[in-house]
Amino acid sequence: MSQTAKALADIQKGRIEEAHLFSNFEKYYKTKDKVKTSEFLWGSVGKIAYLIGLLYGQKLGKHGELVAFLRNLARERDRLDVLDWISAAESLHSNFYHNWMDSEVFEENIQKAVRLRMWLLEILERKLEETRSASNI
Repeated sequence: MSQTAKALADIQKGRIEEAHLFSNFEKYYKTKDKVKTSEFLWGSVGKIAYLIGLLYGQKLGKHGELVAFLRNLARERDRLDVLDWISAAESLHSNFYHNWMDSEVFEENIQKAVRLRMWLLEILERKLEETRSASNI
């Protein structure tokens, strides 16, 4: 199996995992459980970033690597507004551990992190199309 085919197989599996994470986010968001909601939305964003990284030949295994990768994606695409979304997602990650957010800050960060997720899904789709086209898969 080629390296590209392996990456595509890993991405297919990872997309199922990400969908499960996002489904759990939606479930806990409805119950107003800020800690679990934070955990699952950060997990969803992190999983998508990891999958995009695979298409760039990178395995983003550490938090710092993942955040640096996200920031680079935003800068490369001249999307400095996305840097704020990344910070919001990181705050949610922190909230999972410390449960420090009030409801207003929590809601603002959720909205930004959901926008980040949607933006990353668009990038993942485009990069998958490019990869499949280039490798005739």
